Amino acid sequence: GYFRVEAAPKREPPLPWLVWVPPGAFWLGSDPAEHGRDNDEDPVGEVTLTRGFWIGRHEVTQGEYQEVMGGNPSYFTPANGYL
Repeated sequence: GYFRVEAAPKREPPLPWLVWVPPGAFWLGSDPAEHGRDNDEDPVGEVTLTRGFWIGRHEVTQGEYQEVMGGNPSYFTPANGYL
C-alpha cells in the first residue's frame, strides 16, 4: 500500500489565543564564541519541522497550567515563598 500526504487547509485557530507555526527549518544552538551563551546551547544544528502546529500566543501562567493539568510541579509557588 501507499499513502499520500496533503497540506491541511488553512483554518481558524481552535482557540483565539493560538497561532499557527508552519513547517520549516531553523538553526538551533549558538556559536561557542557568542557572548553570554550557556554550555547547553550546543551543538549548533539545523532543525526541520515537517508538520506545523498550534502554539499559545503568550506564556502559560502557573494558574492556567494547574487548571488544565490539575497540579503544579513548579518549585516557584506561593508555598515556597513565590507569588
